[in-house]
Amino acid sequence: MGDAPHRKAGENTLSNTTIPHFFDNKLIIRYMNNKNIIRIEGSEFWGRYIYLTAAQGFALIKLIFDNRCGKGVCEIGEVNTHPCKQRQGYATMLMQEAERIAKENDCTVIQLWTKKDSWMQEWYERMGFVVQDFMTPPSDDTIWLCKFLTD
Repeated sequence: MGDAPHRKAGENTLSNTTIPHFFDNKLIIRYMNNKNIIRIEGSEFWGRYIYLTAAQGFALIKLIFDNRCGKGVCEIGEVNTHPCKQRQGYATMLMQEAERIAKENDCTVIQLWTKKDSWMQEWYERMGFVVQDFMTPPSDDTIWLCKFLTD
């Protein structure tokens, strides 16, 4: 077989990042050169999503505009930074861009869940997120956080 990367049918390749073909035919890729961020948009049966990636794909955030969450709510589905790019401000830059996009889409709140009492919870709290006790988290060791967006 060799060491060459293989593309499966229905996959798109962007730089060294393989994007699975669960995107529909409305896939939009925008290169935001001023911030070195790539924006990838798509939709599924439940709503729209936007992936933002930086550092040549080593940092990623997923925004979800889910019809089930209600109008005005943006959910952060994931925030990931490869260890070789951590502590360089990429996740912070992507979170700031996510906030801007949420406001641009008339959202008044961003919500997410993370592990309780973790460094991730502390990081989100430094970014302005607060604990929401009224929402049931996915598991006992997780917690919901939200950030109310203002102008």
